[in-house]
Amino acid sequence: MGVRVLLLLLAFGAAQTPAQEPLQENRRLRMAATNIMPWGGYDDSGRATIGLHVELLRQLGLEWGSGYVVKVMPYARIVREVETGHADIGVLFDVPYAHDAGELLVALPPVSAVLIYADEVPLEALHQHPEIKIGRLRLGRYAYKSLPFEARQMVALNSVTQGVEMLKHGRLQVLMTTVPAFRYAKRALGIDSLPGFKMFKLGDIRGAIFLSKNSDLKRSDVQGAALRAMAQHWQELEDMSTLYSDDGAARPWPWPAPVKGAGPSLQ
Repeated sequence: MGVRVLLLLLAFGAAQTPAQEPLQENRRLRMAATNIMPWGGYDDSGRATIGLHVELLRQLGLEWGSGYVVKVMPYARIVREVETGHADIGVLFDVPYAHDAGELLVALPPVSAVLIYADEVPLEALHQHPEIKIGRLRLGRYAYKSLPFEARQMVALNSVTQGVEMLKHGRLQVLMTTVPAFRYAKRALGIDSLPGFKMFKLGDIRGAIFLSKNSDLKRSDVQGAALRAMAQHWQELEDMSTLYSDDGAARPWPWPAPVKGAGPSLQ
């Protein structure tokens, strides 16, 4: 908690200082967010981008002050875009491959990583049951050290909604995801519960705003804008961080209803 408070104070301190003038006139800031809701996606029209990370990056663009564009895309593509410099900034998991692609500008509050698994699945011996299929987002590499499995058991997913559908129809027995993404996917599908499945918390994972190492921009050019943007959206980020408690109690859903169908309330 102390680290979060310190980070928040730093962010608000930066928010009180005037925005730095961009070094390059008319230089558009190119940014990318995942297409996994509630972090990023499209509205009912399919044209306008929405989501918490989208709004965070838009605020960063406004703080930058010289034009910007925010695109939503599959997570694996964000990694490639940041790595190649086609995106100046992206929101990535704070993991080694992200640091290979970019420089960390500011870390976001953590969210809970969980396994959703069928009752009969032996978590402690997954590697002994090759018939058990485990779904995860492409490049969503977190919590591996605490989970024994074989590479052939992994199924790469394009969305958490796809994973929930596969659980429902028996094509997956385990889904590795985060609490906000799982709850949003259930709401979007109109699913109140998944009978025969349990949730196990693997731990907390953290996202961060990264600046591409192949961008022509420097850390000092954009870090102040990133801190001020985070200060503006701190409460929403904190709300997502506390959706899961250690005793398994559900927190109230803090984000607007999903794009397609409100769905019943969730556990």
